[in-house]
Amino acid sequence: MKPLHLLIDLAVSGYVALFDAEGNLLTHGKNPEGAKGEHAEALVREQLEESGAHAGDIASLSVGIGPGSFTGVRVGVALAQGLAFPDSLPIYPFSSLEALLCKVPEQETGLAVLPAHGGLAYMRSNIDGWELVESLESVRRRAFNHAHVVLPAPPTEPWPGPQMHVLSEGYPFEAVRRMALQRSPIFDGIVKPNYKLPSAAESKRLGSESDFELGSNA
Repeated sequence: MKPLHLLIDLAVSGYVALFDAEGNLLTHGKNPEGAKGEHAEALVREQLEESGAHAGDIASLSVGIGPGSFTGVRVGVALAQGLAFPDSLPIYPFSSLEALLCKVPEQETGLAVLPAHGGLAYMRSNIDGWELVESLESVRRRAFNHAHVVLPAPPTEPWPGPQMHVLSEGYPFEAVRRMALQRSPIFDGIVKPNYKLPSAAESKRLGSESDFELGSNA
């Protein structure tokens, strides 16, 4: 078996893919509906079995470091570290918001949006590259400055203005791999998650507002 590249992004629902040394997509999978990060290890095993490979065939990894689901990010990063550390395999960390932007056509403006808690949303524009945490109302206003908006799942209310893309209708595995491999690799197995906000449980303890619905299936 040729060296494989494993992609893990659990910040939204949970996506895993295997690529061969030439960058061809071999297999890919998604966490079952309602499942959290705890299913990720089994999902990786399923992709390895489907491609007739073993964990020892993995030569490099890319992993979404958030923001997004607190549990998903934590589990995804830990899984990548656990697989990479014994053989000092390179890990290419990437922003989960930037992964969403891979659905936007090249040379066109796009805004990636992920639901947070406390009435907030994570967002990233491909115009300036900044990642922000803002209110849903503010995010909607910013959307009018973009030709495309990418959400994890269909919104509960229509967003007038830009063209809408939904991650649950197809994860851009090949584009995310290409984007991730442009980042600097980590060889010591230590990847820092980009949570941006405390977990929902911690925020609730601190007295945050209730979550809003943005079509999230994370």
